[in-house]
Amino acid sequence: MRQTLCAALLFAGLAGCGGSSGGPSANSPFAGHWVGNYTSDISQTGTANLTVANDGSVTGTGHNTTANFNFDVAGSVQDNGHLTGDFSGGMTAQIDGNVAVDNNGHLSGTVHQMNGSATVTLQIDLTPLWP
Repeated sequence: MRQTLCAALLFAGLAGCGGSSGGPSANSPFAGHWVGNYTSDISQTGTANLTVANDGSVTGTGHNTTANFNFDVAGSVQDNGHLTGDFSGGMTAQIDGNVAVDNNGHLSGTVHQMNGSATVTLQIDLTPLWP
């Protein structure tokens, strides 16, 4: 279950719900298709394939390579990089974190995956496929 949490955290972090302060704009600074990897604080690794729409909504899929399972991500990212959302696929978890586009043009950051009292921290590094 802890392995599943790790994968869920990564992608859940990218998916979140918008708010009134710093919420998604008509042209999210994170809009595009992002692919890459994640690692966790419990030695889990995986891949992610996410799409951020102009309004900041996030959809995507991922694969935990350590535990060998797939998952789906849904949520949103605000203009300030705060992301929240849900993970599904073998378990349900919520995500909350912060991302930014770094100097290399990658979407990177820290995301926390929560399932009950368990929290896993993920570090993500995603490359743009298209703007």
